[in-house]
Amino acid sequence: MFSNNVSLKRLFEVGVFLLIILIAFHSFLPLSMDKKKHERETAESLENVIALQHLFIEKWLEERANDIRTLAFSPVVKAVDKENMKPYFRTFVENNVDFTSLLYVNMEGIAEYDTSIEEVPYTDVSDREYFIEGKKGNEHISDVLTGRITGANIIVFSAPIYNQSDNFQGLVLGTVVLDTLDELMNRLEIGNTGETFIVDKDGTLITNRRNSLKSVELFEEQSDKIQIPYELLQKAQNNEVVNYYKNYQDETVLGTYKWANNGNWLIIGEIKKSEVFTSFYRMMFYTIFISVTILVIAYIFIVVVYKKISQSIDYVLNGAQLISSKNYVTQIDKDVIKQSPEEFRKLCDVFNEMAVTVRTTILDLEASEEKLRDSKDYLSLIVETIPSGVVVLDNKGKITFANSTAKKILHISLDEITKRYYNDPQWRITSLDGGEFLDEELPFFQVMKTGKVVHNIVHGLTKNDGERVIVSINASPLFDKDHNITTVVAAISDITERTISENKLQEANRKLDELSRKDGLTEIANRRHFDETCKKEWQRHARNGKPLSIILFDIDFFKAYNDTYGHQEGDECLKNISRTVENILKRPGDLVARYGGEEFIIILAETNVEGAGCVSERVRKEIVNLQIAHSTSKVSEFVTVSVGFATTIPDKRTSFKELIEKADQALYDAKSSGRNIVKFFEEK
Repeated sequence: MFSNNVSLKRLFEVGVFLLIILIAFHSFLPLSMDKKKHERETAESLENVIALQHLFIEKWLEERANDIRTLAFSPVVKAVDKENMKPYFRTFVENNVDFTSLLYVNMEGIAEYDTSIEEVPYTDVSDREYFIEGKKGNEHISDVLTGRITGANIIVFSAPIYNQSDNFQGLVLGTVVLDTLDELMNRLEIGNTGETFIVDKDGTLITNRRNSLKSVELFEEQSDKIQIPYELLQKAQNNEVVNYYKNYQDETVLGTYKWANNGNWLIIGEIKKSEVFTSFYRMMFYTIFISVTILVIAYIFIVVVYKKISQSIDYVLNGAQLISSKNYVTQIDKDVIKQSPEEFRKLCDVFNEMAVTVRTTILDLEASEEKLRDSKDYLSLIVETIPSGVVVLDNKGKITFANSTAKKILHISLDEITKRYYNDPQWRITSLDGGEFLDEELPFFQVMKTGKVVHNIVHGLTKNDGERVIVSINASPLFDKDHNITTVVAAISDITERTISENKLQEANRKLDELSRKDGLTEIANRRHFDETCKKEWQRHARNGKPLSIILFDIDFFKAYNDTYGHQEGDECLKNISRTVENILKRPGDLVARYGGEEFIIILAETNVEGAGCVSERVRKEIVNLQIAHSTSKVSEFVTVSVGFATTIPDKRTSFKELIEKADQALYDAKSSGRNIVKFFEEK
């Protein structure tokens, strides 16, 4: 952001500028957020008022409709008792101020009685929508109509009259003048310019607006009825959200709406845009005024402080320049700085002490350098005599030093080795088996990651001459005074011959172990191998809760076979049966072993009774299908086997030996039942 030679004055100017930007940002960002918040709160208030107005209107309409319905169901009206109907209607109108008059219309649509006049002129309302709906048995609330009797603009509530025989007798009409709606709409106000009003579904104003004519006058004195903007009506009909728009007076307003009276009336709430932000603009003015005042005061204070600081810094700067020119006896005159602030007087005292310390330190360093040169020569002699290769790397992994043994192991010159990094691809580092050796596993990476010494990290390394060697590496970190790793020292040993010898020994041990686990004749698993495997599977199945099955089978009359055909043929018979059963078992977890002379055992992992039964029967059939001749057998002309198996879900409280005993019992049952059959152990 700043160049190396930036001045304090420049920093001061930038600091003041940033201060102005910061204060402006912290002043106007909240204002911007408050503006949105204020606008949102005004819109929510407007929506709440419209919701209340909607509630009032719907409740009022429901109550007036209930009043007319009650009249229509009264006995006097249902009987069309015209003499008693008149005083009944008058009493109702006197007690209900919302209705200006009640009318009775007969079944032909002729008005016969009106509480507002004594003599009703001939008036036919059969074409009115409320009469048509009444004949269908429906109640109705009309749009704004011009009364045919009074000539006034009214809203008509109607309900059909039915006698005891459920025959249509006419209508009860209740008329309400528009002033009543005005009173309902004026119950709630919104600010100074906010207003709510009702229009019909065509957008024509029904109720009055603030500072306007009454609703009746609007309809009577204006030849052109007031219409809301078409765009607003269209959005309302599509139930779209509206925010700002121009009303019929071409004023920008924030508005909202809600449909009422079964979608026939639209309640609209508006407030002028200028009023929405009046309080916000006032708050913004005060905020700007206060921010500017603070900036001016802060600027004056900073200028004064800057002058004091800059004068004092000049003295220290001049002294530092003298020291940089190797004038280590430089001292700042205390009389010159006695008018400076206390902190800078202390700074100059520290500077003078530092100058003395620097001079002493320089002399000590010169003496130490001489000792260091002697120590370095001594250390090099020790490193060169170590039988292991020594490599030094910086904290980036670059090799900075290597002794002669390391150069011999790596078969590379000193100039070449100090150009490489620890993970240079030219090393061709591999695992012992020739596979990939990840960077994360290399000694340098482990030391840099953990900060600890690592021992005996073994991997393969291909030298420049193509020879592959096996090396063992020990590595240790060196730290600076802040405990940051600066250097990694690695000791490299060529263990190629030792590794080859160890591998040969391991291979010999592996073969020996393999021989100890196989039956010498049949080359399948022996009893030792079976016992180890069965123990492991028993523990595994006890954990996962899966079934484990054991199959025992024995060659029928095998002693007679040996006596008849000789032991050599008997051995061949055992081998053929072993190979056949091994081919049957395809799953990795299954195992067949020679359990005795002519007795074999099979372990089936995760196998239930049905599965074990299928395998047992297949073993029996496949051995029969070998068609090994057995003339002295009492059950077949060929070699056969008797099979017994058992299945259980192991648990830690029991042993696999119990399962083997059950399979052995099943084998005994198979032999007792005539041989050459399969038997399953069942609890008795």
